[in-house]
This record gives sequence, structure tokens and C-alpha cells, in this order.
Amino acid sequence: MTTRISKLPTSIPGFDSIADGGLPKGRTTLLAGTAGSAKTVFAAQFLAEGIGIYGESGVFITFEESPDDIRRNVISLGWEIQGWEEEGRWRFVDASPHPDGEVVIGAYDLGALLARIENAIQSIRGATGLNGFGRCHLQPLH
Repeated sequence: MTTRISKLPTSIPGFDSIADGGLPKGRTTLLAGTAGSAKTVFAAQFLAEGIGIYGESGVFITFEESPDDIRRNVISLGWEIQGWEEEGRWRFVDASPHPDGEVVIGAYDLGALLARIENAIQSIRGATGLNGFGRCHLQPLH
């Protein structure tokens, strides 16, 4: 007996039909591709559609581009991220490298990053923490 995986619609035109209804619900999804293949746009659109269509909130964790760069890059797509941030519906966790920052080599403890993510999730409207993170986790791999 085959059990069908529950899907979460992304509302990204064309994607849900080729993905048989969307992304696997309640699971982490890894976005992989070369530079310029729209991984960041996909993740931003997923959150934007969640806010606009489903009335949900979301956290965008960025490992490469700064939140300011992402805000500037997607405003032409009609997504007013700054307004959603002010409403408490969109939060950034900035884990991007800082060009003028110190480079540390060696063991890395993810505890501080996880604490920042948990804090961001708890600060958005209606969130219940990591265990209740509703729609999906997208992880663009650069």
C-alpha cells in the first residue's frame, strides 16, 4: 500500500503542477542550483505567497545575501518585504558573511544560530516556535 505524501501548495505559477501539488508538507526542502538559478527568488516568492494568499507569516534565513540586498532585489517583483517586517509577518535571520568581518576557522556551534532562528519565529505574528513551524522549511544551497 502506497501512502500519498501530503503536499503544501506554493502558489508559484507552474511549480505546483510539476511538483504534483507543491512541496512535501511539514518537511524540509533543499533548493539547489547554480548562481543565478533563482533559488532566493523561489524562497522569497514562497514566503510572499504564504503571506498574501494564506495570511501566514514567515522567516527568511539568508546565508549569502544580506537582508538589505534581498529587499532591494525583490521590490521590483511587487513584494514589500519591509512593510511585512513592520507588520510582524516577515523576519530575516541574517547568517550571511560580512565582507569586513573577521573570518573564524575551526569548530562552529550552531546553537547561537538556532537561538536566533527560534527568536525570529517566536516574534512573528501567530508563530508557536520551531516545533510548530507550519508551512515548510526552504534551504537554498548556494
